[in-house]
Amino acid sequence: MGAMREIGQPDYFAVFDELEHAPDRAALRTIVTRLIRPLGGERFAFLLMPADGAAHQRLDDDAVLTDAAPGWLAGYRERRGFDADPGIAYARRASTPTTAGSIAPQTDGQLALRTHDAAHGFGAKLIVPAHLPTLNLGGVLYVGSGAPAREAEPALHAKRMLFRLIANELLDWHARQIRRDAARSLALTERETGILRLLRSGYTAHNIAKELSVAVPTVYGYYKRLNEKFSVNHISLTVKRAATLGLLDQ
Repeated sequence: MGAMREIGQPDYFAVFDELEHAPDRAALRTIVTRLIRPLGGERFAFLLMPADGAAHQRLDDDAVLTDAAPGWLAGYRERRGFDADPGIAYARRASTPTTAGSIAPQTDGQLALRTHDAAHGFGAKLIVPAHLPTLNLGGVLYVGSGAPAREAEPALHAKRMLFRLIANELLDWHARQIRRDAARSLALTERETGILRLLRSGYTAHNIAKELSVAVPTVYGYYKRLNEKFSVNHISLTVKRAATLGLLDQ
Protein backbone atom coordinates (compact mmCIF):
# COMPACT_ATOMS: atom_id res chain seq x y z
CA MET A 1 0.00 0.00 0.00
CA GLY A 2 2.96 2.33 -0.63
CA ALA A 3 0.81 4.47 -2.93
CA MET A 4 -1.44 5.25 0.03
CA ARG A 5 1.21 7.02 2.10
CA GLU A 6 -0.55 10.37 1.65
CA ILE A 7 -3.61 9.24 3.57
CA GLY A 8 -4.10 6.92 6.52
CA GLN A 9 -5.93 3.72 5.70
CA PRO A 10 -8.81 4.26 8.17
CA ASP A 11 -9.35 7.75 6.73
CA TYR A 12 -9.10 6.40 3.20
CA PHE A 13 -11.81 3.79 3.67
CA ALA A 14 -14.04 6.33 5.41
CA VAL A 15 -14.20 8.13 2.06
CA PHE A 16 -16.25 5.20 0.72
CA ASP A 17 -19.03 6.20 3.13
CA GLU A 18 -18.95 9.65 1.56
CA LEU A 19 -19.19 8.06 -1.88
CA GLU A 20 -22.25 6.03 -0.90
CA HIS A 21 -24.06 9.14 0.31
CA ALA A 22 -22.85 11.57 -2.35
CA PRO A 23 -25.80 13.91 -2.99
CA ASP A 24 -25.07 14.57 -6.65
CA ARG A 25 -22.69 13.86 -9.50
CA ALA A 26 -20.44 16.85 -8.82
CA ALA A 27 -19.83 15.68 -5.26
CA LEU A 28 -19.39 12.12 -6.47
CA ARG A 29 -16.72 13.16 -8.98
CA THR A 30 -14.73 14.98 -6.29
CA ILE A 31 -14.93 11.99 -3.94
CA VAL A 32 -13.77 9.52 -6.60
CA THR A 33 -10.82 11.76 -7.42
CA ARG A 34 -9.87 11.64 -3.74
CA LEU A 35 -10.03 7.85 -3.85
CA ILE A 36 -7.94 7.25 -6.96
CA ARG A 37 -5.14 9.77 -6.42
CA PRO A 38 -3.55 7.99 -3.42
CA LEU A 39 -3.55 4.80 -5.51
CA GLY A 40 -1.53 6.34 -8.31
CA GLY A 41 -4.37 7.29 -10.63
CA GLU A 42 -4.17 10.78 -12.10
CA ARG A 43 -7.64 10.83 -13.64
CA PHE A 44 -10.63 8.57 -14.13
CA ALA A 45 -13.71 7.96 -16.21
CA PHE A 46 -16.65 5.79 -15.21
CA LEU A 47 -19.05 4.78 -17.98
CA LEU A 48 -22.36 2.98 -17.67
CA MET A 49 -22.59 0.29 -20.31
CA PRO A 50 -25.79 0.17 -22.38
CA ALA A 51 -27.33 -3.11 -23.40
CA ASP A 52 -25.16 -5.08 -25.78
CA GLY A 53 -26.24 -4.47 -29.35
CA ALA A 54 -27.91 -1.12 -28.63
CA ALA A 55 -27.22 1.81 -30.90
CA HIS A 56 -24.70 4.16 -29.30
CA GLN A 57 -25.14 7.57 -30.91
CA ARG A 58 -23.62 9.41 -27.96
CA LEU A 59 -22.74 9.05 -24.32
CA ASP A 60 -25.36 10.84 -22.25
CA ASP A 61 -24.21 13.04 -19.37
CA ASP A 62 -25.86 10.82 -16.77
CA ALA A 63 -24.00 7.77 -18.11
CA VAL A 64 -20.48 9.11 -17.65
CA LEU A 65 -18.55 10.54 -14.73
CA THR A 66 -15.02 11.81 -15.27
CA ASP A 67 -12.47 14.28 -13.98
CA ALA A 68 -10.51 14.19 -17.24
CA ALA A 69 -10.11 17.34 -19.32
CA PRO A 70 -13.26 18.10 -21.38
CA GLY A 71 -11.42 17.28 -24.59
CA TRP A 72 -11.25 13.60 -23.67
CA LEU A 73 -15.01 13.14 -23.39
CA ALA A 74 -15.74 15.32 -26.42
CA GLY A 75 -13.35 13.29 -28.56
CA TYR A 76 -14.67 10.01 -27.17
CA ARG A 77 -18.17 11.01 -28.20
CA GLU A 78 -17.05 12.17 -31.63
CA ARG A 79 -15.37 8.81 -32.21
CA ARG A 80 -18.51 6.98 -31.02
CA GLY A 81 -16.40 5.42 -28.31
CA PHE A 82 -18.89 2.74 -27.34
CA ASP A 83 -18.65 1.28 -30.83
CA ALA A 84 -14.86 1.33 -31.06
CA ASP A 85 -13.75 1.01 -27.45
CA PRO A 86 -12.07 -2.36 -26.75
CA GLY A 87 -12.35 -1.58 -23.04
CA ILE A 88 -16.14 -1.66 -23.28
CA ALA A 89 -16.05 -4.94 -25.20
CA TYR A 90 -13.75 -6.41 -22.57
CA ALA A 91 -15.85 -5.15 -19.65
CA ARG A 92 -18.98 -6.71 -21.10
CA ARG A 93 -17.49 -10.19 -21.17
CA ALA A 94 -15.17 -10.11 -18.15
CA SER A 95 -15.15 -9.05 -14.51
CA THR A 96 -11.44 -8.90 -13.67
CA PRO A 97 -9.43 -5.68 -14.13
CA THR A 98 -6.88 -5.52 -16.91
CA THR A 99 -4.64 -2.94 -18.54
CA ALA A 100 -5.29 -1.22 -21.85
CA GLY A 101 -1.86 -2.36 -23.01
CA SER A 102 -2.94 -5.98 -22.73
CA ILE A 103 -5.61 -5.46 -25.41
CA ALA A 104 -4.07 -4.99 -28.84
CA PRO A 105 -6.01 -2.62 -31.16
CA GLN A 106 -7.74 -4.60 -33.90
CA THR A 107 -9.17 -1.79 -36.02
CA ASP A 108 -8.25 1.71 -37.14
CA GLY A 109 -11.00 3.02 -34.87
CA GLN A 110 -9.51 1.29 -31.84
CA LEU A 111 -6.06 2.59 -32.69
CA ALA A 112 -7.41 6.13 -33.05
CA LEU A 113 -9.12 5.82 -29.68
CA ARG A 114 -5.88 4.72 -28.01
CA THR A 115 -4.08 7.69 -29.56
CA HIS A 116 -6.84 9.97 -28.29
CA ASP A 117 -6.54 8.44 -24.80
CA ALA A 118 -2.79 8.99 -24.73
CA ALA A 119 -3.20 12.63 -25.76
CA HIS A 120 -5.58 13.24 -22.85
CA GLY A 121 -3.81 11.61 -19.93
CA PHE A 122 -4.84 7.99 -20.40
CA GLY A 123 -1.60 6.80 -21.98
CA ALA A 124 -1.51 4.25 -19.18
CA LYS A 125 -4.98 2.93 -18.40
CA LEU A 126 -6.50 0.36 -16.08
CA ILE A 127 -9.83 -1.13 -17.17
CA VAL A 128 -12.05 -2.13 -14.24
CA PRO A 129 -15.41 -3.79 -15.07
CA ALA A 130 -18.39 -3.75 -12.71
CA HIS A 131 -21.62 -5.72 -13.07
CA LEU A 132 -24.99 -5.66 -11.31
CA PRO A 133 -27.02 -8.63 -12.61
CA THR A 134 -30.18 -7.71 -10.70
CA LEU A 135 -30.54 -4.55 -12.79
CA ASN A 136 -28.90 -5.95 -15.92
CA LEU A 137 -26.55 -3.01 -15.52
CA GLY A 138 -22.84 -2.73 -16.11
CA GLY A 139 -20.13 -0.14 -15.87
CA VAL A 140 -16.43 0.26 -16.46
CA LEU A 141 -13.96 2.39 -14.55
CA TYR A 142 -10.97 3.72 -16.46
CA VAL A 143 -8.06 4.90 -14.33
CA GLY A 144 -5.46 6.87 -16.25
CA SER A 145 -1.93 8.11 -15.87
CA GLY A 146 0.27 10.19 -18.12
CA ALA A 147 3.34 8.20 -17.09
CA PRO A 148 4.80 5.65 -19.52
CA ALA A 149 2.43 2.69 -19.80
CA ARG A 150 5.15 0.11 -19.25
CA GLU A 151 5.70 1.55 -15.77
CA ALA A 152 2.33 2.96 -14.77
CA GLU A 153 0.04 0.14 -15.90
CA PRO A 154 1.67 -2.55 -13.72
CA ALA A 155 1.57 -0.12 -10.78
CA LEU A 156 -2.13 0.56 -11.31
CA HIS A 157 -2.86 -3.13 -11.80
CA ALA A 158 -1.19 -3.89 -8.47
CA LYS A 159 -3.94 -1.82 -6.79
CA ARG A 160 -6.71 -3.51 -8.81
CA MET A 161 -8.62 -4.77 -5.75
CA LEU A 162 -9.16 -1.24 -4.49
CA PHE A 163 -9.99 0.09 -7.94
CA ARG A 164 -12.48 -2.76 -8.28
CA LEU A 165 -14.09 -1.69 -5.01
CA ILE A 166 -14.37 1.86 -6.31
CA ALA A 167 -15.93 0.65 -9.59
CA ASN A 168 -18.53 -1.44 -7.77
CA GLU A 169 -19.41 1.40 -5.41
CA LEU A 170 -19.85 3.70 -8.40
CA LEU A 171 -22.16 1.22 -10.10
CA ASP A 172 -24.18 0.86 -6.90
CA TRP A 173 -24.51 4.65 -6.66
CA HIS A 174 -25.84 4.88 -10.20
CA ALA A 175 -28.17 1.93 -9.61
CA ARG A 176 -29.70 3.74 -6.63
CA GLN A 177 -30.29 6.79 -8.81
CA ILE A 178 -31.98 4.66 -11.46
CA ARG A 179 -34.23 3.08 -8.82
CA ARG A 180 -35.14 6.44 -7.32
CA ASP A 181 -35.93 7.92 -10.72
CA ALA A 182 -38.06 4.91 -11.63
CA ALA A 183 -39.92 4.95 -8.32
CA ARG A 184 -40.54 8.68 -8.66
CA SER A 185 -41.85 8.44 -12.22
CA LEU A 186 -44.05 5.41 -11.51
CA ALA A 187 -45.30 6.70 -8.15
CA LEU A 188 -45.95 3.21 -6.79
CA THR A 189 -47.92 3.10 -3.56
CA GLU A 190 -46.85 0.88 -0.69
CA ARG A 191 -49.77 -1.44 -1.41
CA GLU A 192 -48.91 -1.69 -5.11
CA THR A 193 -45.33 -2.56 -4.28
CA GLY A 194 -46.55 -5.14 -1.77
CA ILE A 195 -48.78 -6.77 -4.39
CA LEU A 196 -45.90 -6.98 -6.84
CA ARG A 197 -43.72 -8.61 -4.19
CA LEU A 198 -46.44 -11.16 -3.46
CA LEU A 199 -46.78 -11.91 -7.17
CA ARG A 200 -43.04 -12.40 -7.46
CA SER A 201 -43.29 -14.89 -4.58
CA GLY A 202 -45.88 -16.93 -6.49
CA TYR A 203 -49.11 -15.64 -4.99
CA THR A 204 -52.27 -15.80 -7.11
CA ALA A 205 -54.99 -13.16 -7.19
CA HIS A 206 -57.03 -15.25 -4.74
CA ASN A 207 -54.03 -15.58 -2.42
CA ILE A 208 -53.42 -11.84 -2.54
CA ALA A 209 -57.10 -11.06 -1.90
CA LYS A 210 -56.98 -13.22 1.21
CA GLU A 211 -53.68 -11.70 2.34
CA LEU A 212 -55.00 -8.15 1.98
CA SER A 213 -58.56 -8.91 3.12
CA VAL A 214 -60.07 -7.56 -0.09
CA ALA A 215 -62.22 -8.99 -2.86
CA VAL A 216 -60.60 -10.70 -5.84
CA PRO A 217 -62.00 -8.09 -8.30
CA THR A 218 -60.24 -5.44 -6.22
CA VAL A 219 -56.94 -7.25 -6.77
CA TYR A 220 -57.57 -7.32 -10.51
CA GLY A 221 -58.23 -3.59 -10.32
CA TYR A 222 -54.75 -3.18 -8.87
CA TYR A 223 -53.36 -5.32 -11.69
CA LYS A 224 -54.97 -3.01 -14.24
CA ARG A 225 -53.54 0.14 -12.67
CA LEU A 226 -50.09 -1.41 -12.35
CA ASN A 227 -50.08 -2.52 -15.98
CA GLU A 228 -51.00 1.01 -17.02
CA LYS A 229 -48.15 2.49 -14.98
CA PHE A 230 -45.64 0.14 -16.58
CA SER A 231 -47.22 0.39 -20.06
CA VAL A 232 -47.64 -3.37 -20.46
CA ASN A 233 -50.64 -5.62 -20.95
CA HIS A 234 -49.98 -8.41 -18.45
CA ILE A 235 -49.21 -8.35 -14.76
CA SER A 236 -46.37 -10.85 -15.18
CA LEU A 237 -44.54 -8.32 -17.37
CA THR A 238 -45.12 -5.64 -14.75
CA VAL A 239 -43.56 -7.86 -12.08
CA LYS A 240 -40.60 -8.58 -14.33
CA ARG A 241 -39.97 -4.91 -15.09
CA ALA A 242 -40.35 -3.86 -11.47
CA ALA A 243 -37.88 -6.53 -10.40
CA THR A 244 -35.41 -5.54 -13.12
CA LEU A 245 -35.56 -1.93 -11.89
CA GLY A 246 -34.89 -3.09 -8.35
CA LEU A 247 -38.23 -1.70 -7.13
CA LEU A 248 -39.10 -4.90 -5.27
CA ASP A 249 -35.94 -5.06 -3.22
CA GLN A 250 -36.49 -4.63 0.49
